[in-house]
Amino acid sequence: MKGVAIFPGAFDPMTVGHVSVIERACAIFDKVIIAISHSRSKGIMFNLGDRVEIVHRSIDGMKRRKHGVNIDVMTFDGTLVEFACKNGVFNVIRGVRCAEDFSREYNMYNINRLLEERINTVFIPAKAGEACISSSAVRELLRYRCDVSAMVMEGVAEFIRNSF
Repeated sequence: MKGVAIFPGAFDPMTVGHVSVIERACAIFDKVIIAISHSRSKGIMFNLGDRVEIVHRSIDGMKRRKHGVNIDVMTFDGTLVEFACKNGVFNVIRGVRCAEDFSREYNMYNINRLLEERINTVFIPAKAGEACISSSAVRELLRYRCDVSAMVMEGVAEFIRNSF
């Protein structure tokens, strides 16, 4: 499959699981746009600027290791469908860790298709060792000052520690 795909999320923070999904999406698509939502929900731990920095730090090593990967990082405020239409990109990547994730993401796919029929979603399952890792688990552990270096990319844990 060729073309461009959007990998949307709050990425609060980006985890090793997210990076794994991005690596595999890059093998499918010519270009991947990591679209960071402003996401004004109460549960957000990191401000948008910090989340953008965390994403850049997370993918930096992959970009050095895998020459030729084409990844852009963008932010958006509003719906994914609005972002997709504005940018003319209708392929969406979603990572799924378990059946509950798939159920929620499949429902969202159908809602997005009701709003814009050109939206297509590619579901990429988590690798077995990464299925337990989530941004919410990382945030919870951070609240207790736990070491999360096994759950985020190299260089991100230090940035996160220095952000507190």
